[in-house]
Amino acid sequence: AKGTPSKPIIMTSSAAVGQRRGGDWGGLLMCGKAATNHSGGEAALEGGIADANRVRGWFGGKDAPDDNDSSGVISYVRIEFAGIAANPNQELNSLTMGAIGRRTILDHIMVSYANDDAYEWFGGTVNAKYLIAVGTLDDDFDGDNGWSGKVQFGLTQRYKDRADVSTSQSFEMDNDANSTFNLPLTKPVFSNITAIGPIQDTSWSTGSGANQFNSRFGAAAQIRRNSRASITNTLFIGWPRGIEILSSGSQGAASRDSIAIRNNSWFGVKGQTLRLDGTNPAISADWLTTANFNNYLDASNPNNAKITNPFVYNDDISFNPVPKSDANYLTNASFDAVGAVPIDDEFFTKVSYRGAFSSVIAERWDLPWAEYDPINALYEPSSVNDNPNAGIITSEI
Repeated sequence: AKGTPSKPIIMTSSAAVGQRRGGDWGGLLMCGKAATNHSGGEAALEGGIADANRVRGWFGGKDAPDDNDSSGVISYVRIEFAGIAANPNQELNSLTMGAIGRRTILDHIMVSYANDDAYEWFGGTVNAKYLIAVGTLDDDFDGDNGWSGKVQFGLTQRYKDRADVSTSQSFEMDNDANSTFNLPLTKPVFSNITAIGPIQDTSWSTGSGANQFNSRFGAAAQIRRNSRASITNTLFIGWPRGIEILSSGSQGAASRDSIAIRNNSWFGVKGQTLRLDGTNPAISADWLTTANFNNYLDASNPNNAKITNPFVYNDDISFNPVPKSDANYLTNASFDAVGAVPIDDEFFTKVSYRGAFSSVIAERWDLPWAEYDPINALYEPSSVNDNPNAGIITSEI
């Protein structure tokens, strides 16, 4: 699935213009042969699509996992209105990646109106760059079962009235459902994400009114169930809570620098900036503000992030995630390694700024291929390289 900036591949609803909604179709599901920490080395994808013969809908290298496996290319692709909750804990996400190997190429992907998670990784080693999630119902980035990839340059924007019963975060990371030490551990590394939450002003309350947000929103990032996820050079803007590090295993990893939460900026966090669970956490309540972590906290006002126009909702194409030139995080990113966390890996482009974008309008990597009004967009088939059969891909409802 290799689109171009001017002709992205669009996987969307077949409903009429103005009537498209999250859940109109299932989603894009990928099954690879890399390692997972499931018992036996393989597992069935959620959503009820796996067959009894273990052919369709099964992922993981059961006999000989190949972390260098390739599932091909997904580039300049939009996935719109996908995701179905078939049963509790059996959800189809917009883009589901089961044991995808690191030779797979994922870049310039936009998910809109995900009806569960926008991106979910179950095991695997795949990396990705330039990911967008807008109007997600549940989590934007969800990692489980031993995923150890890297992601750089991501944009998430939440709609204040759209959240899930399971509590909606931008990041939700688990080792597995039972918090085991099963290997491989879930230990992705994220850098340069702009995560715009549902709260335009910290005076807002929960509810469904004009200056309210859905009570089902949680933290900007939740690292739990013994996972080892790291987040660096990232902006968090307008969230009920900042970051949660839950479970003794994850907290212990954070105390040993096996989790790096470094060089990030928080603006407009209504509640706790750092939430820990347990009676005797392995890290202190002021761990996030440790001097050499270089995290910046301004809980007072989301607009202090100086993003041009972040708080527009429901298909307003005036949305603009580019920071203003006087933002205080444009020159203080860092890619120095931290303990066992490979922030210095060659995969990462060593930029000077935190967040997904610089202040230079011409450097916007989301244009022209992104679409911020997919409900009302008019899509018509187009030819590519004189191929009369090329065009958009729609679901069959």
